[in-house]
Amino acid sequence: MKKVLSISVLIVMLLSLSSCTRRKQKTTDEAEYENYLSKVEYSEDYMPSMAWCGNYSSATATYKHEYLIFFDVYTVGLFLSYNEYEYNSQKNAILSDYKFFSVGDESLDSDCDATIEDYNIQLVKDEYEYSTMKMGLLIGLDDTNYKICYLFYYDFDLDSLDDLDSYIEDFFYFP
Repeated sequence: MKKVLSISVLIVMLLSLSSCTRRKQKTTDEAEYENYLSKVEYSEDYMPSMAWCGNYSSATATYKHEYLIFFDVYTVGLFLSYNEYEYNSQKNAILSDYKFFSVGDESLDSDCDATIEDYNIQLVKDEYEYSTMKMGLLIGLDDTNYKICYLFYYDFDLDSLDDLDSYIEDFFYFP
C-alpha cells in the first residue's frame, strides 16, 4: 500500500513539474497589442498607448506567460523603430516624462539597468518613485539603430532584480 501511494505521489509530482508552460506571442497589429495589455494585470497603467509613441516606422508587440504550478510571470514588450529625427524626438519625450532608477539609488535593492541587443535598458520609477519588484516598466533606447522598447513585467513571486540582464533574457520575448 505504501509503495502504491509513493508511486502515485511521485507521478503527481512529475506531472506537476512538467506543467511548466511557456506561452509566447508576437504581432505587428496594434489591436493585438491592446489585447496583450488586457491579458496582463496593471500593464495598461504602465505601458504607453500607440498614439503616445509618436511617428514610428514599425512596431512589434510581444506577450509571454510562463508558469510553474503556482508561480506566474507575465511580460509584454513593445518594440518600435524610428527614423533618426523621430527617434530623437521620442527619446526626449521619454527622458522628460519618465524618471529612472540609478545605480546606488537607496530606494532600490536591485539591478536597475541592462544592455540587451543594443538597447540600454533602465528600470522606470513608478509614480511613488519606488518599485515593488512585483511589477514594473523597463525602457530601452538603442541610439545606433533608432529603436525604443518598452518592457512590462508582472511577477508576483519576484523579490529583487539582482541580475536584470538575465531576468530580461529569461522572461521577455525579443522579436
